[in-house]
Amino acid sequence: MENLTVWRKNVFLIDQPIVCLGLRALIFGMRNNAEVCGTAATAADGFNALMHMTPPPDLVITELAFETGRNGLDMIKNLLAVHGKLRVLVFSGEPEYLYVTRVFRAGAIGFISKNSSLEEIRKEIEKALAGKSVLSVEANEKLLQSMVGRNHTPGVLPVERLSDRELEVFTLIGQGTGTRAIAEMLHLSIKTIESHRAHIKEKLSLENASQLVQAAIMFRK
Repeated sequence: MENLTVWRKNVFLIDQPIVCLGLRALIFGMRNNAEVCGTAATAADGFNALMHMTPPPDLVITELAFETGRNGLDMIKNLLAVHGKLRVLVFSGEPEYLYVTRVFRAGAIGFISKNSSLEEIRKEIEKALAGKSVLSVEANEKLLQSMVGRNHTPGVLPVERLSDRELEVFTLIGQGTGTRAIAEMLHLSIKTIESHRAHIKEKLSLENASQLVQAAIMFRK
């Protein structure tokens, strides 16, 4: 009798332990020979683990926002700079309309919102494991708008103009984090954060620090 080998696809998870536990159970119940080969709770821990994993997993599923303040976009870029063929899927509670273009620009294969139903999450992960991109109808429209330069709605704060780092700083400002604390969280100098603040005000047409803080707080609501 011919000896048939069933190859399992390995999935690495980067998120809070409780989320990883739920995703592990979901993946275990799929009929696609996939299994979780490891987990990490932060972007830094995930990056370090993946750098020492041979061979790399077939799929990485990661959150964008972490308690350290640093989002996962840098991690995705750094991972793909080393493992160019690594497939990274974002599973996040961050606004899809705001991050989907940035996620694809960083090199990820898709974005799943944590607000999706359990069935939707399962289907999207199965698509990713099958080698397909994961993109909702709304996200697809967002990408099309960005490609033709029509990604700003009148009356809405044009945060699309911000770089990934500026958006990160803007988000932390909205959470009530001061300049020194942001600098420490992102491992940058205070002068660099002040420069980012100035660029944010300019791009969003904000006149002073007070308007910047108010806009950042309102943006997070």
